Amino acid sequence: MGERKRRKQRLEDELSNAYREADKILVAVSSGVIAVSVALIGNIAEPVQTWSIRASWIFMIVTVLTVLLSLVTERADRIFRLDRLHRKKKEKENCYTALSRFLNNVSTSTFIFGLTALAWFLWANTNNWGVN
Repeated sequence: MGERKRRKQRLEDELSNAYREADKILVAVSSGVIAVSVALIGNIAEPVQTWSIRASWIFMIVTVLTVLLSLVTERADRIFRLDRLHRKKKEKENCYTALSRFLNNVSTSTFIFGLTALAWFLWANTNNWGVN
């Protein structure tokens, strides 16, 4: 029985580490997309479909914010669970667990939407839309 418990704990730790690594990547890439696209838009003579670049920026900013919030809720979840263990109560999921999962899903979704909006902007502006 002890081996099974250790294996479960190891898998939970690995999953938590995977989430943290994904969060780091989302923040780094989102920030980079914003920086590069701001520099890029200044080099386009007459940009078209500018709504898509603005949407991309908004999605990327939301991605960064939700990742940061998910880190805060994950920390609160760990504190809650450790407190229950110290009081010799059964460890259980709580509102922070659900909120952290929700925020992770939101950050992944907004990241994908942001990349899609950026791709639309780049495609529209490299295919001479709006040029007579």
